[in-house]
Amino acid sequence: MPENIFYRARRTVAALFTKRCICCKNKFSGRQCLCADCSKKILPEGKAFCENFVTAAAYAYCGPARDVMLHFKFNKSYALCIDTLSDWLCYGFDRYYPGERFDFAVSVPAFGGHPRLELIASDFARRRGLRYRPALLSKIRRTQKQHTLSAAERSLNLRGAFAANPAVAGKKILLVDDIFTTGSTVKECASVLISAGAAKVSVLTVLKTISETEDLNF
Repeated sequence: MPENIFYRARRTVAALFTKRCICCKNKFSGRQCLCADCSKKILPEGKAFCENFVTAAAYAYCGPARDVMLHFKFNKSYALCIDTLSDWLCYGFDRYYPGERFDFAVSVPAFGGHPRLELIASDFARRRGLRYRPALLSKIRRTQKQHTLSAAERSLNLRGAFAANPAVAGKKILLVDDIFTTGSTVKECASVLISAGAAKVSVLTVLKTISETEDLNF
């Protein structure tokens, strides 16, 4: 699905400026925050059935892709990565959900604020003609940071932390997140959406972690 003329123009202008690659720090020009050489090193991921919903990730959480995500999540100059991560979501959507129609797109929410995830999720949704409605899924209590916990602790940490708007009843929902690690976050969010009556929940993440013994197509 083509993006509209405004987004094509914005990305064309951005490509004219010289910047430094997030990964190798070499100077280059282009829309993304990775140079051409580093972009060639990112690894594609895959699509799988997870409990009662489908999940897909654009790329593997390693190498240059990991560098971009960490910069986006923890660096003050995170805006440099928005176009790149939005591009990756578009790639994952086009590859793993071609021709599928969704009533709404939502993203994993944060407690008491607007997460950076909303910046890339909203940009991606506009580019793919999806109705992005982050208010349909909310976080109703504060939790510990997931990356500080074990797999078992992650699941317990999120139990009862999310709530879905009744407007999701009977709707097909695309749930967007940044990284699929153990799957605890998207599982909890998908469960809440389904319990609220969503007809179908599909998950799209930018990246997915891989283990040393795991096949890239999870």
